[in-house]
Parts: sequence; C-alpha cells; structure tokens
Amino acid sequence: MKTYFYGTSKLNNKKLLISETKDNKIYLTDNRLYALMYASVTYINLFIDDGDGKLKFFNIVPDLFKKLYKDKIAYIYSLESDKFLSDAPDNIRPLNDLYFTSTDVTFKNVEEVIIFDEFMKLKEDNKFRIVEKEDIPNEYIEGLKKYYKNRFDHNDMIEEEIEFFNTYLAEYI
Repeated sequence: MKTYFYGTSKLNNKKLLISETKDNKIYLTDNRLYALMYASVTYINLFIDDGDGKLKFFNIVPDLFKKLYKDKIAYIYSLESDKFLSDAPDNIRPLNDLYFTSTDVTFKNVEEVIIFDEFMKLKEDNKFRIVEKEDIPNEYIEGLKKYYKNRFDHNDMIEEEIEFFNTYLAEYI
C-alpha cells in the first residue's frame, strides 16, 4: 500500500469531487512535503525543488516566510491505495511525485497543521530550507518583478491578489 496526500488551506468533508475542479482532475502526491507546499501556495509560489529531494523557499523579502505562514493552518488529507492513481496515458505524470485521477476521491484521514511549525520541523530534519534574498540569483528576482509588474499593469490580477502583493510584496507590482 502506498500513501497519497492532498494539501489544501480549506477543510472539507474528506471527499473531493472532480466536478468541482477546473480540469476534471484531482491531483495527489506521494510526498507529504509537497502536499504541505501545495496547501501553502498563495498568489506567488516561491517554493523551489532543484531535484535534490529538498524543498526550498526563496525568501525574497526579509521574514516573508514567517509573515506568510506564522499561525496559518493547512489540511493534509491522505489515503492508502495499492494501485497507481494516475490515469494518464502510458503512466505519464505531470511532475515527479505528482499523480492525478479523473474520479472522485475519498480520503481516510485529515490532519490539521500549522504551516510554519510544520516547515520548521522539516527544516530541522534537513528536508527544507529557506534561501535568503542575498543567496537568490538577481536574475530570478528581476524576472519575478518584471512578470508581476506586467500582470499588474495589464489588469491581469484579481483584487485579492493585488491586496496580497500590496501587503507582502508591494515592490513587485
């Protein structure tokens, strides 16, 4: 049996319906760390996996990670299955550790976690690290600024996204 996870910021009734998804697929992972990351993603994804099996967060603004996740709750749903859950042709998956199904999913367990605390445990176990701004390539930061400034200038952001950037990353829009 293999354990599959689903991370979200919303508590639901342990059942996900494909009819309530954008592309009629439910995405799962066999990596609990990734489920936590997916539950944590806001309007900007600063999590990076360089393929070394460790997740990194690019702290592009001092204390951004702490500001975003201190006291924030996420839910990690899980189920065990002895079958491969992806129904992609030829077992093709969109990313390593990521699967999808086009059928409804009922989970066995749900765990409520405080995002910041959970990542700090993973940091202690050397499975996660926070990369500070001075260690992030300048091209990466300039690319982010250009991308989000362009979206803002072209009215391609929803109100909540603009509020998020004004609160945490005003210099990016």
